[in-house]
Amino acid sequence: ADFKVNGTDTDDSYASIQNAIDAAAEAGEGPHTVQVESGTYQESVTVDVEDLTLEAAEGASPTISPPASNGRDDTITASANGVTIRGLNVEATGGSTPRGIVLIGDNTAAVDNEISHAESVADTSRTGPLVAVDGGDNVDVEENTVTDGPIAYVGGSNNQVDFMDNTVEGDIVDEAF
Repeated sequence: ADFKVNGTDTDDSYASIQNAIDAAAEAGEGPHTVQVESGTYQESVTVDVEDLTLEAAEGASPTISPPASNGRDDTITASANGVTIRGLNVEATGGSTPRGIVLIGDNTAAVDNEISHAESVADTSRTGPLVAVDGGDNVDVEENTVTDGPIAYVGGSNNQVDFMDNTVEGDIVDEAF
């Protein structure tokens, strides 16, 4: 099923990304797609629904930037299996080690995202990785642009993780891999 996010609760759209993800969970077995329209969404998101794609709507350029005071370290956490995060602008802001996208589940992917620290993060050297693979297997991290922060791989049981065509630039490193 498809779920739309445009900042307003109506019969066919949701005000928040998390509300749309929660609606997908209630809808039952996927696959599901949550399409996010342009705008800034001040929230942390947990994708705990299997076979869900969280993506920018066609032609849209949404930004997810949680309030710095929310106490969470991660902007997007993909904890379920089969999750894809695609085409989003993700800002790491919260907690003591802010991270942008964290992939925990198996068969997950982060594709074609722009990930950076929010302007409110004063010391980017004391942050966590902007993209972290934290235990999932069969994970793809590809065609992302990461600014002023690293990509990290913590590991999974089968170690089947592909990093392809990402660009990491800024104060930490300036190269593509």
